[in-house]
Amino acid sequence: MKTKKAFATATGLTAALLCGVMLAPAANAQTVVVSNPTPPTVVAADVQADMVGIELIPSGIVVTGHGGDTVQVSAKGQKTRTITPKNAKTPAKFKKLKAGKTYSIKVDGTKVASTRVLRAPGQTYNMVVRTTDEPGSVLMSWDYATRSKTGDVHFTLAATPVAGQTTTDVVSVDVPGTAREGVLSGLDPHTLYKFTVEAVNDAAAGRAVDAVMTQSLATITGADEAAQQAAAEAARQAAEQAAAQKAEADAAARAAARPAPAPAPSGGGSSPAKPVAPATKTIWECPTGFEDISGVCTQTKAYTFSKQAETSPYTYSPQFVETGRVWHDDPFNPHNGCRYTVHGDRCKGWEIQGYTTQVKDTAPSGWSDNGSAYERQVDVKDATPAGWSDNGTAWVRTTAKVAREVPA
Repeated sequence: MKTKKAFATATGLTAALLCGVMLAPAANAQTVVVSNPTPPTVVAADVQADMVGIELIPSGIVVTGHGGDTVQVSAKGQKTRTITPKNAKTPAKFKKLKAGKTYSIKVDGTKVASTRVLRAPGQTYNMVVRTTDEPGSVLMSWDYATRSKTGDVHFTLAATPVAGQTTTDVVSVDVPGTAREGVLSGLDPHTLYKFTVEAVNDAAAGRAVDAVMTQSLATITGADEAAQQAAAEAARQAAEQAAAQKAEADAAARAAARPAPAPAPSGGGSSPAKPVAPATKTIWECPTGFEDISGVCTQTKAYTFSKQAETSPYTYSPQFVETGRVWHDDPFNPHNGCRYTVHGDRCKGWEIQGYTTQVKDTAPSGWSDNGSAYERQVDVKDATPAGWSDNGTAWVRTTAKVAREVPA
C-alpha cells in the first residue's frame, strides 16, 4: 500500500494552505462524514561517538546502543533508576518516570544525554469532514482534549481506503498543534475512506477519532450525476443535429431527382412554378431529465442525510450513602414520642448514619456515555447541492426549454 502525504498548516477556523493553493469550504459545502494510534518514529540521539540512542515513550525512556553497560537515569527530586542490560542488544527501558521532569542519562557512569519525559497526547473528538470547491479535497475539523506535560504536539490527518476499494493509497497531512482544522487533498472522488485525526508528540500518538464514509465524494457532490446529464444532453443535441442534416440531405436528393421543367411555349404564357422546400416548424421542449411543470422545466431530487453526533450534559440524582448504624435502647417518653419501635417502656431501634451525594444517571434510552456527556447519532439533512434549491420537501432545479426543428 502506497502512502501519499501532503503538507498543510491551519490555525483556528482558517482554511489550510496546501501546495500553494488556499482552500476553503465550498459555499455549499456538504458534510462527508461525522465522528488507533501508532507510535512515532524512534527519537534517536547521536550523543557521542558510541551511538547511544534515546527514545521517548509515554512516561518513560528507552536507551539503546549502550554496549551492555549499566544505564542510569536521574532527575531532581526523583529516585535514581538503574538498569544493567542482559546484553548489548537489549534495550534499557525505564517506565513510570515522572512526566514533565528532565532526566539525565548516564552509561557506565558517563552522562550521555538529558531529555524531558512526556505523557502521551490527549484524544481528538468531534471530527467533521466537509467537501470543498476543489475536487478530491476535504476540510477536516476536530476538537482536542489538551493534556499537560505532553510537550510539542502536532496533528496527523489521514484518509485510508476501506476494504474492497480499487484505490489503496493512504493520504495524510500534518498540521501544527494550534490547528483545529486542515485540508486533505489528493483523494479519489470515487473511493470510500476512513478518516482519522490523532495528536502526536515525541513520545507517542494520542487516541484518534475516526469515521467512515458511506458515500463517495462524487456521489455527495453530484459530480457523476452532473457529468451524466451533460453527456446525455450532448448526445441528444448531436442526434438532433444529425437528424437535421439528414433531412436536409434527403430534401436536396429529392429536389435533384425531379425532372427539369418543360421549356415555356414560344408563344408566351406563365413561368413554371418554383419547387417548394419541405415545411418545418420549431418546437420548444424540456431537456432530458427535466419535467414540464406549468411551463417550467423542473427536476427534483430527494433529500440525503448524514449521521452527526448530538451530545447532552450529564444529569444527576441524589443517593444516600450509609456509613454506619447506631443501636438505641432508651426509656420511652410518651411526650417525646419514639423514632424507632416501642417495646414496653423502652424505645429501641437502629439509627442509620450516612450522607447524601449526587450520582450520575444512566444514559437515557438511545444515548451512550462518551466519557464527558451523553451522546447519540442523529440524521442531519445534507447541505443543498450546487445549482439546486430547497422547496421544503425536496431539492429542485429548473432550466430553459430548448428549440427543435420538426416537420410541419
